[in-house]
Amino acid sequence: MGMSVDGALQRALDDAKEAIKLRPAWFKGYFRAGSAYHTLRKYEKAVRQFDWALSLAPGNSEIQHARDDSRMKLGIDLRNEHLDPAQLKLLSNTTEETRKMIEERLGKPVSKEMLGKAQSLMEKQIPGQADVYKGHKYRDGTDVKQDDDTAVKLYTKAAGMGNAEGIYNLALMYKRGRGVRQDFVMAVKLLKEAASKPPFHKTMRTPVVGVAEAQHSLGLTYEEGVGVTQSFPEAYKWYKKASDLGYSNSSNNLAFMYRDGKGVPVDMKKAGQYWHLSATQGNALAMESLAYHHLDVERDPAQAMHWHALAIANGNLHALLHKEEFGSSVAELEEQVERVERVTSEWEKTEGLAPGSLKLEERAHRAQIGISPEMTQVLDEMQNLYVTGKKNEIGRAHV
Repeated sequence: MGMSVDGALQRALDDAKEAIKLRPAWFKGYFRAGSAYHTLRKYEKAVRQFDWALSLAPGNSEIQHARDDSRMKLGIDLRNEHLDPAQLKLLSNTTEETRKMIEERLGKPVSKEMLGKAQSLMEKQIPGQADVYKGHKYRDGTDVKQDDDTAVKLYTKAAGMGNAEGIYNLALMYKRGRGVRQDFVMAVKLLKEAASKPPFHKTMRTPVVGVAEAQHSLGLTYEEGVGVTQSFPEAYKWYKKASDLGYSNSSNNLAFMYRDGKGVPVDMKKAGQYWHLSATQGNALAMESLAYHHLDVERDPAQAMHWHALAIANGNLHALLHKEEFGSSVAELEEQVERVERVTSEWEKTEGLAPGSLKLEERAHRAQIGISPEMTQVLDEMQNLYVTGKKNEIGRAHV
């Protein structure tokens, strides 16, 4: 009986590890190990092996390409895109999805009838727009037989006319290797071209699809180091551009950069502000992140439950899968808040002090000065509630 596919891959990985032991300065051993890990979908380990291979063979394009591909797929896994249906397509282009996207960018309702008229008008007024719509159909197999090669030809034609949406989609085809040979460098070049286009149509004043999306993709590209040298400041720059255009995914990612201190100083206040901005624009991933922010940083159980429920209502599968766990954490926080409130109020009455306009956190800190030694346990709870929680903020996937 033949060896299973997984068995063969494990054998290949074992052989690569043995080669590394015998010849630790030979780059091919690490490259083979990375390739095996990549096929096994263990992308973090694959990236590590490819990094070792590149350190021994700098400038090797084959290793560079393999590492970039693993970095891209690792990012997809870390962002939980398999739990976010909105991320499964290269670009949402159904009538309903496009309508919602334009509503988000404009900040006002757009009916299907209005969208249909706008699309017809854009086909007439915007060079290459009709080819872009046809490209979407062939890419996704909508009303036609799915054909990436034809989609690439149509996007290329639109890109040649300077159409930002066509350029952006062509970049994604190169990035994913659909209809063309995978080429991260070409993808970056095309993304920069799309990102540099005017963000609004001159006559209609509607958003130009492909501009903010390309800016966001460049942010991801620089944050992950796919096809470019990894640079958090550069990633921040592109996310900020897209966020300023109302692109909620970029606002969500800026929050993570402030939380983690990537390219900017750590600032939990700004992180919360960007999560709130993204969440109010309808981003379900940001809603969940904001819920955890209120749980672990702001220590506000009511707001935590509010945003977590909204995340679930807006289709966030990760939030749904962790509903019970999150609810238990909120219940625990409510008990802590109630206990701190009770002890603080008792101390204030003893001292003849009124809460005034102070927040519970401020009142609790004021009470620490006068709490007796036997209240150590409560003091520890206060410290945990208002200090430790700020270090344990749980990160959620970003797109």
